[in-house]
Amino acid sequence: MKDALVIAGLVVAVLVVSMVIWFAANIFSQETAPFRGETSKRNQVEANGQYRIAAYDHFKDLCATVQTDKQTITNTQGQLDLSTDPAQKQALSLFLLAQNNKLAEDVNQYNADASKSYTLGQFRDSSLPYKLYIEGETQCQL
Repeated sequence: MKDALVIAGLVVAVLVVSMVIWFAANIFSQETAPFRGETSKRNQVEANGQYRIAAYDHFKDLCATVQTDKQTITNTQGQLDLSTDPAQKQALSLFLLAQNNKLAEDVNQYNADASKSYTLGQFRDSSLPYKLYIEGETQCQL
């Protein structure tokens, strides 16, 4: 009987020690989460050369795309103004609408990415505008 009590006591002691270790590990994990998260962010974003290069290229490509969108709209509007054929005018008008929508999408994407200062936005080249606008000229120093 005495052996059974000793074994039961050992089992209880092992369970208590296991629970204490488990709770301590979880508390440690929660307390170190901000530090581990910041370290992970630095490794994935700031210390990753490929990420940095891709981010710089991403902004330059988006800015160039917006410039191209605006030039295409200007050229299409010029063709629309010169056209006398109703079918061609309708086709050009539809294309102009689609290109204006694409311009809005590209400008919004650039601005959204530029505002991500914790990750992607911190690698926008200083020669590029912080924010793009649908109206007006877009200057991208490429």
